[in-house]
Amino acid sequence: MKRRILSVTLTMALILALAGCEKKDETTVSSISETPIESTETSVSSEASVETSTEDTGASTASDEEKLTGQALYEAFMAGEAKAMVTAEGDKGQYYTFTNAMTAGESYTLNEIITNLSDNMEQNGWDKRPTLGEIYKEYIDCGMDGKEELHVRIELPVEGIEDFTVDMVIVEKDGALKIAYDADSWSRSEVTVGRDGYIMNGGSAGASVHVGDVAIIDGNGDYKFISQWEENTEVMAADYYVSFSKDPIKVDLSSVDTDDLSVSLFTLKEDPKAEDIMVTLYKGFDGEEYDASSPAGQAFTNVGIKVVSEEESHKIMSDWLVEQGYK
Repeated sequence: MKRRILSVTLTMALILALAGCEKKDETTVSSISETPIESTETSVSSEASVETSTEDTGASTASDEEKLTGQALYEAFMAGEAKAMVTAEGDKGQYYTFTNAMTAGESYTLNEIITNLSDNMEQNGWDKRPTLGEIYKEYIDCGMDGKEELHVRIELPVEGIEDFTVDMVIVEKDGALKIAYDADSWSRSEVTVGRDGYIMNGGSAGASVHVGDVAIIDGNGDYKFISQWEENTEVMAADYYVSFSKDPIKVDLSSVDTDDLSVSLFTLKEDPKAEDIMVTLYKGFDGEEYDASSPAGQAFTNVGIKVVSEEESHKIMSDWLVEQGYK
């Protein structure tokens, strides 16, 4: 059977590795399936609104909002009657970066979020205002503790450039809402939020290179980075650069036959040193593994990167997930 790229292999490996804990459908990565909330605008402007204002409907005041909890508070947010706080920890957008468009620690309505993101895209991005498409929502259970969280997806394409979407995971803490995670998807990168708070974010970094990261929202409603990965199925240069760190690590492959070398790297750190990085090496796209004693293995161990088997990598990841509170 042919190996798949790491983004797929790693996801399935985690599901299979945790099967011993009787995890089945809970680990399945899902897409939003609820009926979209249709907006009334075809574009977003500073005056546009997808929400009902308190002036028009007598919506909840701040004191009323404090009394709401659970699904009622989430629905108030979707209706424009409650705000959610922007956080820096889980702000992982590439183009729609929340902390560039808003202030971490401040709270915003749904329409304010959309408007601020659109303003920032127009002024500091593509110099073109995005179009507001559909808004989707679903309730998920981060940490599988029986407490609901809200997953929102907003279509914010920039016409003629990219069909961007924005994902948010909104959690309730002490009667208030916070955005525990946000990220954007586009043609070369896709965010997938699972119903249990498991998050995959990754895509293509070139014709033969795929990159991404894994995170969770735990039962406390907090963002936790789990790992980042990179796979290159067509190594052609004598100098291989591992780009996880701020200062890329150079691996000398000049003595290695790279014609049939595939490299799968991962780390459990956001800014790792060489000793925090692990690699699995393959002969071709679907071939046998190279161990640490092979020329390719020695090239990576020479710079401090540990060579592990695919089976070992699966166990390391599954153990780490459990340690981080993924149930």
